[in-house]
Amino acid sequence: MSMISVWRLADDEQIEELVREPEQIEALLDEEGPDIDLDRAWHGIHFLLAGTARETAGPRGFILGGRRVGEINVGYGPARVLTSGEVAVFDDLLQCISDADFRARFDADALIAADIYPGIWERAQTGEENVLGFLAQHYEQLKQFIAGARRDGMGVITYLA
Repeated sequence: MSMISVWRLADDEQIEELVREPEQIEALLDEEGPDIDLDRAWHGIHFLLAGTARETAGPRGFILGGRRVGEINVGYGPARVLTSGEVAVFDDLLQCISDADFRARFDADALIAADIYPGIWERAQTGEENVLGFLAQHYEQLKQFIAGARRDGMGVITYLA
């Protein structure tokens, strides 16, 4: 079974309500809503943005960051939220990193050394799989999703499923 990162739109009012009453997270996630699935690319994207496998402060760390929604496990740990203001800051960062810049950050050896999930990076070295293309495709989807969230004044809920 694999860990995938799911991102869902939420307005700031919903986010504040979830922070106050985290037990509502499961019902909210059961509802249909605009979302994206970063598949297993989430940790690689985080590493290429933040330069570390771990959580880090600021927008470069927003893949693993945001406020936790209580302690309710919604897959692999609790959900996290980014307000519309944080989404705007994240969008600023993402818009400054072009596809070419993102691709230039890729170093299979560094991903392997940092033990970045899902452990497929040696396939880039052998040419067995276009793992950089996999990351870049999901990075572009994330950029578009976050830009749309910003345009609409929305925040996001993110979790590992």
